[in-house]
Amino acid sequence: GLHKEMEGTPGSANRAVQLGRAMFNHGMKTRFIVRADNPFSGVSLYPENQRDRVLSDEEAGRLIKAISDTPTKHCQERTLADLILLWMLTGVRKTVMLSMEWSEISEDGCVWKIPATKMKGRKMQEILLGAAEIEILTQRKQLLADAGKLTNYVFPSNKSASGHSEDPGTAWESLRESLGLEDLWIHDLRRSLASAMANTGASVAIVKQALAHTDERTTMRAYIRTNRQVQLDARQKAQQAWFAAAKSVQDNSRTED
Repeated sequence: GLHKEMEGTPGSANRAVQLGRAMFNHGMKTRFIVRADNPFSGVSLYPENQRDRVLSDEEAGRLIKAISDTPTKHCQERTLADLILLWMLTGVRKTVMLSMEWSEISEDGCVWKIPATKMKGRKMQEILLGAAEIEILTQRKQLLADAGKLTNYVFPSNKSASGHSEDPGTAWESLRESLGLEDLWIHDLRRSLASAMANTGASVAIVKQALAHTDERTTMRAYIRTNRQVQLDARQKAQQAWFAAAKSVQDNSRTED
């Protein structure tokens, strides 16, 4: 059936099964559906591989450098640059950023209040904006106004029924390819911020709150990655000391000869 057809995208297939299972359980509980069993109960979920891709500091630098020379005018390249930078700086989910509204920004431009209806956990989130984010948004609003494109949305689109951009499109694909980052997804920018925050020593609680993780295990994966890197760094320092000692012994031996 549909689940089998979606085998190529195990995550989506599993979510579809879980949604169908929940709907039938609710229908049977409320007697809206009269049957003895849930047809989704016997459907096995596909194994899912947890994605672990994050930007290295070098890759993040290359990405930022590549979009830093984007023209300061309203155009597809400017929109993509603003999206990427704001995704990297705030770590919000893709759909939340694309549907961002000017009314969600406080009058002084320092706080972004994201409505609960847009959040995965259905809880309102307030993001304190720094100088970099404020500069991007201030410039963007002016560019949109100058081009006569200013609407309720920060990333407006007259091609979608929603009135806002739904996807960065081929411009994102082209940028990835030009930088050799073909395996980088939009969501990886969010994961990269979590990992970078963990690298700075930010607590689990702070990272979880900053990125509005609904499951602490998601946050902990950032710390596992950080811990692995710390272990590697420590091992390499020890190895370097040994190799240096070995070279010293070798040099001394040659001197004696």
